[in-house]
Amino acid sequence: MKMFKIEREEGTHCGGCNWEAHIQYVIADTLEEAKELVDMGEAGLCGDCMCDMLSECGYEVTAKTTPAVKS
Repeated sequence: MKMFKIEREEGTHCGGCNWEAHIQYVIADTLEEAKELVDMGEAGLCGDCMCDMLSECGYEVTAKTTPAVKS
């Protein structure tokens, strides 16, 4: 399973909440497939809806941590 971030200058509507979103997340096999699904209106969720869906499926969504930087 791969998740792709698709950015559009003109927003499209989220498949979950129907809000306009300039950035949508799609689960697909390839980037080309992800773009095609968004273009056809068959896939694409805003960040909030994607996190909700993953959480409901049993995934744990956490923030990426970065190592401490020495000064």
